[in-house]
Amino acid sequence: MPTKPVLSIENAKTVLVDFYNLRAERIKTLPSYDDLNFLVTSSNSKVVLKIFHEEFSNDEERVSEQAQLQQFWFESGISVPKIIKTTDGLLQKKLKTKMASGKDGECFVRLLEFMEGEILQKLPIVEGFFIEIGKAIAKCHVLMEAKESAERFPFTSNLEHIWSIERVVNPEWEERIATLESDQTTESVKNAITDFRAVLKNKSKLPAAVVHGDLNSLNIIGQESLPGTVVLKGIIDFGDVCGSALVFDLSIAVLYHMVAVFTKTSSLESVYEPIRWLLSGYFKCRKLTEDEKNAVYFAVKARAAQSVLGAYHTLSTEPENREYLLSEAGPAEQLLNEMQGLTSEEFLQKIMPK
Repeated sequence: MPTKPVLSIENAKTVLVDFYNLRAERIKTLPSYDDLNFLVTSSNSKVVLKIFHEEFSNDEERVSEQAQLQQFWFESGISVPKIIKTTDGLLQKKLKTKMASGKDGECFVRLLEFMEGEILQKLPIVEGFFIEIGKAIAKCHVLMEAKESAERFPFTSNLEHIWSIERVVNPEWEERIATLESDQTTESVKNAITDFRAVLKNKSKLPAAVVHGDLNSLNIIGQESLPGTVVLKGIIDFGDVCGSALVFDLSIAVLYHMVAVFTKTSSLESVYEPIRWLLSGYFKCRKLTEDEKNAVYFAVKARAAQSVLGAYHTLSTEPENREYLLSEAGPAEQLLNEMQGLTSEEFLQKIMPK
């Protein structure tokens, strides 16, 4: 990515001292597509030094509210990484550095507490873990539904970005249908977009707030405490926070947790029980209105379509990355085609707690 920052480990150590008065004992680069992340071990802690890509850093109002939101959730008892302030008391600070394109640029730097554990994708499918994930999502939604919470984040409350689920009905996404390789998937994607466009006509009936926007299996951290027991450690990656209907955010989580289960089991029928666990946890803290329930099936399909379109569009220009790009979108494609054979009522019967 041309706007990805370039920084050596030695230069990263200098940033840690200059910005945080922190001396690293060990430091290593973490995998990341567009940002630059370092895992830093000091005498008494592990932290992540995150340097955002230049394009994102240039949107200062968005980046600023994103940092404030993450800190607000942490201070409100939501399990997210704490932001460690700079020596001059800032949540983040700009750094002049080189970009992958070779040009000079400025990127925001943030230091986060490291969350011990594994991503959901690498953990066993355990009922208690999925229940806790559902509870955590609901707690976020209840917190952000409050009027005073919305007033704290005026920019983000009205933000839509390329990956906002509402955007899937726009030409920028429909144009990507031409990159799909299967006639069946093409039909399923077109139907999902058409159905979701109808849902959006009644969006005003759906409770909305600032949401995480990307509750996928890479952004949920857990840890095995005992054999057969997984503890939720937290939610990471605030890059896609935006204003949206709460049920759309929940539906994104439903889709990606279905993908995670299907990836492990290779069984389409196996994906529904873990979603019942997740929703049972959610309902312990927040109930859905009838309008929200009626939107779930269509929003899950819409996010599946968006995931598939995003992957195949990128694949058309990066064929060498096929395996990586389809690692999540491939299962989403199969699930989308499976859901296309169900009605909304049939889908809800499969996923709603008994």
